[in-house]
Amino acid sequence: MAGQPWAGSHPALRDTLAGIAHRHSTPQRRSAAIGTAEIRRLVATCSDGLTGTRIARCYC
Repeated sequence: MAGQPWAGSHPALRDTLAGIAHRHSTPQRRSAAIGTAEIRRLVATCSDGLTGTRIARCYC
C-alpha cells in the first residue's frame, strides 16, 4: 500500500503468514475408516470384478 514491493517468499513474511494461518485455521475433521462391507460394495460395482484391471490399465 505504501508502494513497497511484495516479497511473499521472504522468510519473515512467510513465517508470519504461516503462523497466522495456523492460529486462525479450523482443525481438520477426521473421517471414519472404510470398512469391509463398504469395500465389498465398491468391488461389486466393477463389471467383471478386479481380475485383469491392473493389467488392462498398464498396457493401454
